[in-house]
Amino acid sequence: TNGPTAWAWDFDNDGAVDATVQHPTHTYTEAGTYDVRLRVTGAGGSDELVREGYIAVGEAAVRDLRVTHAITGGGRITTTLQWTPLPDAVTTTVRYHETRITESNWSQATLITDALDGQQGALTAILPYVVITPYLGGDTHYFALKSQNAAGTWSPLSNVAFWPTYRLYLPVITRQS
Repeated sequence: TNGPTAWAWDFDNDGAVDATVQHPTHTYTEAGTYDVRLRVTGAGGSDELVREGYIAVGEAAVRDLRVTHAITGGGRITTTLQWTPLPDAVTTTVRYHETRITESNWSQATLITDALDGQQGALTAILPYVVITPYLGGDTHYFALKSQNAAGTWSPLSNVAFWPTYRLYLPVITRQS
């Protein structure tokens, strides 16, 4: 088209123009694979390009899981976890393990609950706690969760939260001239 002057973006190829600027942004609200159509117009006429399956949007995952409180004693740890629930979550499953939780070892991690209301964003659990390395204060517990929507689709694994956390303070060294 030799120097386009108009753009018509259709981000889900449904026939409706979603944006008319050269460099638009678009937010997909549902998981899926989307075709994208762009029609440009300029002095030399117009042209159209369709990219099939160009955008793949995955299911959302919790990204702010955190340990907000932990107390140890008597061979147990009482831990409070908090997170922002996914908008379409019906149930939430929470697990913990002594090693980092990944998709591949999710089923081997110890189940805390598999029946938590999907819109609940906090959980307090009492778990076994064994001191393995006394000079460090005990072993590390890793926590992760997945949520399920009404269609039965599971979210990807959340971020992994852990306890204890250690704050490391490094000295600030400056050079004076």
